[in-house]
Amino acid sequence: MPQHVESISGCAYAVDAQDRIAAVDGGWRQFAMENDGEMLIADRVLRRSLWDYIRGIENRLIYKRVLDHVRQSGESVAFDLRCDSPTLERHLRMEVALLPENGCLFQTQLVRYEVREAVLLLSREAVRSLCSVAVCGWCMCVEVSGHWLPLPDAVQRLADHHTPVWPNLAHTICPDCFARLDALLTSSRPTWHRLDFGADLRH
Repeated sequence: MPQHVESISGCAYAVDAQDRIAAVDGGWRQFAMENDGEMLIADRVLRRSLWDYIRGIENRLIYKRVLDHVRQSGESVAFDLRCDSPTLERHLRMEVALLPENGCLFQTQLVRYEVREAVLLLSREAVRSLCSVAVCGWCMCVEVSGHWLPLPDAVQRLADHHTPVWPNLAHTICPDCFARLDALLTSSRPTWHRLDFGADLRH
């Protein structure tokens, strides 16, 4: 497995009852440093609000529902999401579980990955226009002209109109992913087995 994939093969962080980041593990720190995330290293995120790092109103609402569900029911919640880089397609599984004193533990595992040619739409080096497009952080589909398209199709469509200048990305959740998460939170009782990241969490 390539080094840049290993860094997110296991990652965990915890929040307290006020949703402040209380601890992160070594996987978090390594991933942040290897993906230009110096602002996300432990010393800079601890005791900061989780909501400072979740972009998009819709995403914040979904995560708030997840936390409310876990805290009110005591049940864990598990769901799939993406965490792509320009050259890597990452499929992740996140599980959220209750901690003592109403805290919550987020644990992320890499499910699969694919190495690809760099996608300029996702690159920090891309020249950006003043317009923006919505991208779903859960499946990486992009809304183009009112239609949610898989990332490769969206890139091709945008390339026809925008290259060498690319639109900015507005992070949100697409209708299909919202429907799946809504169904998960309202009707299912997912089974969850705890993974012990506790010994490596940095407070």
